[in-house]
Amino acid sequence: MKSIFKSSISILIISLLLITTACSSHETGATGKKGPGSARQGKMGPLPVDVYKVPPPYDIPVELKYPARIRSAGDVTIVARVSGILQKMSFKEGEFVKKGTILFKIEPDL
Repeated sequence: MKSIFKSSISILIISLLLITTACSSHETGATGKKGPGSARQGKMGPLPVDVYKVPPPYDIPVELKYPARIRSAGDVTIVARVSGILQKMSFKEGEFVKKGTILFKIEPDL
């Protein structure tokens, strides 16, 4: 009985060694490198790569638009003391003016 037990253990060890040897020879290809397809990788070379060139930074104009209307806190009514045809307006609407500035030129009397 002991001889059958010893022979079965030796058969088991030999079969494990054969399986290990077969697996390690399968991993190494013809070139001796590990991994599947290792023979192909040596012949291919590097893959081509596209390179993206980043454009230089530039200023973008900022346009501010507000979805609202504004009203002034106070109103001023301008009334001419004389009658006549308006010839020239010396300011733009909404522009700041100082005291004493000529605002309008009215047709002079003849």
